[in-house]
Amino acid sequence: RGVGERDANRLVIRPLAKMARLVQNLSHNPLEKLEQAEGGELETDFVERALQKFGQMLQIAFGEAGSEIIGKSLGADGDLNPMMAGRKMTAVFGFSIVRNFADCTECLQEDVMVFVNTIAAIVHRAVKDTGGAPNKNIGEAFLMAWRITEPPPTP
Repeated sequence: RGVGERDANRLVIRPLAKMARLVQNLSHNPLEKLEQAEGGELETDFVERALQKFGQMLQIAFGEAGSEIIGKSLGADGDLNPMMAGRKMTAVFGFSIVRNFADCTECLQEDVMVFVNTIAAIVHRAVKDTGGAPNKNIGEAFLMAWRITEPPPTP
């Protein structure tokens, strides 16, 4: 192999193949835990980290139920089937609101996003650690779900 071929393989082909695997894995399992990419300074490193961040944001935005539906609705060719039937899911839902949020945002002003992201990280970690799935977060409000794997007995 020549130097140009080695460089092309190391700098372009392998990183692009890794990114393609990431996208393919997410299409098969939208909730797959994404490993953090090592920090590199090449353009392909930035693109890979952006893809991972985008995947994580989609996981949060869709939630557990949405990710499952989207994953099953995507065909092998990547086309979305919007007519695919859904399914019932039994779960316990939790809803929480950060008290005095308006006062905090007024006091923190431009630092409010650090505050919100810190609270969101704590809530998400606590919910995941207890077997739940954070579902939605809008400002001060959080919706969480804990799936019940066995359906309740019929009366």
